[in-house]
Amino acid sequence: MSDVAIFYETSEGHTAEVAKRMKEAIEKLGHTASAERCREADPATVKEAKAVIIGGSIHAGSFQKQLLSFIKENVDELNKKPGGFFSINLYCRSEKKERKAEVQGYLEIPSKEAGWKPNIKKTFPGALPYTKYNFVIRWMMKWISSGEGGDTDTSKDFVYTDWNEVEEFCKELVSLIGASSD
Repeated sequence: MSDVAIFYETSEGHTAEVAKRMKEAIEKLGHTASAERCREADPATVKEAKAVIIGGSIHAGSFQKQLLSFIKENVDELNKKPGGFFSINLYCRSEKKERKAEVQGYLEIPSKEAGWKPNIKKTFPGALPYTKYNFVIRWMMKWISSGEGGDTDTSKDFVYTDWNEVEEFCKELVSLIGASSD
């Protein structure tokens, strides 16, 4: 049993890296933690954990379907304990007002579509793994990044996640374990 169970879905692997870093941060705080993909998770892990963190990335305006399915299937248990939800979204780096509102809206999806009420929510900027994209996705992401004033050198990958923010998110979640109603 872990004090904090972290569940995630990923497309190119960056969300898995964030989950791994969260696990390490929680362990540095003196708690046990586990990290696993939603599609491979054992529902007993949700029940046994003192707190949960769930996260996924936005691609073409949506989270991975397995993420929301996992939340829906476990919502009753999730709502019994402290929880944190995180989103990986490159648009959180945008200076455009409409993008900022869009990014905030994604944080509400677990509540609106699945009924989960996490205690804390945070969006982290992700990565542009240009070298992992196929030609079409690479071109599309370069075009989007260019429109936002971002990096467009497709010969290398870019990571924008602030790891200190990830650690602060974990500290905040861990602080809620003592506040649990169990």
